[in-house]
This record gives sequence, C-alpha cells and structure tokens, in this order.
Amino acid sequence: MLGLVLLAVMTMLGIVAFSYATPGVGLPASVLGGGNEAVDEANVEFRRALMAVREAEAAGADEVRLRILVEKLNWALRMIDRAEGLLLRGNIEGAAAEAEQSMEVSRGIVSDALRLRDESSLRTYHGKVFTFAMVPVASLLVTVGAHYGWKWWRRREIDRMMRMEISGLRESEEET
Repeated sequence: MLGLVLLAVMTMLGIVAFSYATPGVGLPASVLGGGNEAVDEANVEFRRALMAVREAEAAGADEVRLRILVEKLNWALRMIDRAEGLLLRGNIEGAAAEAEQSMEVSRGIVSDALRLRDESSLRTYHGKVFTFAMVPVASLLVTVGAHYGWKWWRRREIDRMMRMEISGLRESEEET
C-alpha cells in the first residue's frame, strides 16, 4: 500500500518535472528570475524530503506515521504545482510565497522522517540484541531440561524394572 502511495508521489513528481521543462514560454527571463529560483529550491527540498521518507521506510518505520509523511509530501507537491502555475501567470510574489511554504513543509518532513528513521533503526537494533541474547538462555534451558528429563526417565525405568517380579518363580510357589 505504501509502495503504491510512493509510486503515486513519484509519478506526480515526474509530471511536475515534465511540465517544468517549459515553464517560461511567453514570459521574459527577467520576469521569471526570483520566482523561478524559489520554485527550484522548493523542488530540491521536496526531493530531499522524498529521499528522507524513503530512508525511513527502508529502516522499517511505522506505516501509519509514514502515511502521514506521504500526505505531507503530496501537500508540498501541490504547493509547488500552485507556485509554478502562479509563476506562469506572472504572479511572482505569490509563486515565491507558495514555494517558500512548500520548502517549510519539506524541511519539516525531512526532520520528521529522520527522527522516524532513527527510532526505527534503534527499535530494530534492540530487537536484534534481544534475539542474540536469548539464544544462549534458550540453549541453556533446553540443555538443563534435557538433562533432568533424561534423569527422570532413567529413574522411572529403573524403578519399573525393580518392581517387576519373576513370573516363573511365582507360579512354582503357587503350585506347592
């Protein structure tokens, strides 16, 4: 499920990148200068946030918290898309403001994803340490259990054998 959501985010990123290939059709380069740089920075921050979420996912992060980060990624991507739309219409200040908001959201995603990745890595580490620590304990329990089980079984068999009577001797006593 999470893979599909990330695939959708990457597809949307591809669409944005494709539409970004020709952003300044009909507008002079001097008009696009400040807004275009802000959108470029927003795209860079978005890519950084996407990579951080991927790292958190690879570390085994909680799916619910990853979904929240993916929703924030989609929100940042929509802001970048709106900024590019405003830039194409010539609203440079609006585009720069929208791109700045997208950068803030992306930075927040990066910090949340890094924290989530670290928590997941630590949880995985503690799980491995616990597993490796339990191996000697389990083998000791199995060894002690097998030893005392064998002693109990042997004692039971010896006691059973000692309670046996010789049947031929008993029959001769009864006949006389």
